[in-house]
Amino acid sequence: MKKWNVLIIILAASMLLAACGPKTTEPTPVVENIRPSGVIAEGRLFPVLAQDQAFILSGRVADVLVQDGASMEKGDVLARLETSPESLSALARAEQEQEGASQVLADLKAGSGLALAQAELKALQARQDQESAQDRYDANDSEENLAELNQANALAAQEVDELAKLQENDGIDPDALKLAEARLKSADAALASARALVDAHELKASMGGTLVDFDLAAGQLVASGQSVAAIADYSACIIKTD
Repeated sequence: MKKWNVLIIILAASMLLAACGPKTTEPTPVVENIRPSGVIAEGRLFPVLAQDQAFILSGRVADVLVQDGASMEKGDVLARLETSPESLSALARAEQEQEGASQVLADLKAGSGLALAQAELKALQARQDQESAQDRYDANDSEENLAELNQANALAAQEVDELAKLQENDGIDPDALKLAEARLKSADAALASARALVDAHELKASMGGTLVDFDLAAGQLVASGQSVAAIADYSACIIKTD
């Protein structure tokens, strides 16, 4: 009986100690305020390079050779304006003059051998005439023979000088060569100017890339310097924000 009383007392004491011991609590979760490390912004993509395309001249569009979105190489023709009859006539005249000037110079060079041979013959004949005139004057020193001798001397000196010039310039008269070269130079310049005027009726790509904003049509009037399209290089892009 005493043993049961002792056991009951021990159990009661254990329960009392357990009730008085420290209580365990669940940890309260901590909410962290996470912020982005970068900056968020809106932007637009642009090609790394773009150039406006415009005619040099004003006029009416005659031909449109490409379409919007086409891939272009530098120098490709986009469109042409109607070419005036005056421009075409000036080009035809310049081409004719340049051809004529080139032929004159070519003939002058090609005939150098013949010119030299003829000059040698003239100089020889002039010296023979000079000797004959001298013989006549020695036989009779009349005023008439003196005049003929003076004339023969002058002609012989002239022919000898002409021969010397040709010999020094490979059979080409330097004065004639200078004139022919000057004529050809002037003709070349006139032809280049006439061609440039006709070429100005064409709109050529100023760079390689993609053709954008191009909506030309035949018959449309355009002004000099008016942008009619752009060519963009989309091989790389840049971002622009507002």
